[in-house]
Amino acid sequence: MAELENNGAQTRLFDRIKAYLTLNVENIRLTVAEKLVVLLAALLTTAICLILGGIAILFITVAIAHVLSFWLPLWLAYCIMAGVNLLLLMLLFIFRRVLILNPISRAVTRIILS
Repeated sequence: MAELENNGAQTRLFDRIKAYLTLNVENIRLTVAEKLVVLLAALLTTAICLILGGIAILFITVAIAHVLSFWLPLWLAYCIMAGVNLLLLMLLFIFRRVLILNPISRAVTRIILS
């Protein structure tokens, strides 16, 4: 009789451990899915902002070139603006770790560890 009670207790304990592990695995799956959704949403938002920002910079550059064309020949105004854009691109390349890599790594780390 004692063996049957002990066996029943072991079965209940095994069932509870199995249910606990199943719930933990499901919790991990949902947590990973949530973090992936947040990461992909941040990635998509950043990509959209970069595209729209690039278009805005293009229009601003053309507008400044047209304003400069009042005092300079049009080709020289466009050359000056191309030089300014190249200078900005070189500065972005030089400071890419501070301006791009570090903020992205901090954001991804914050999303993963939250």
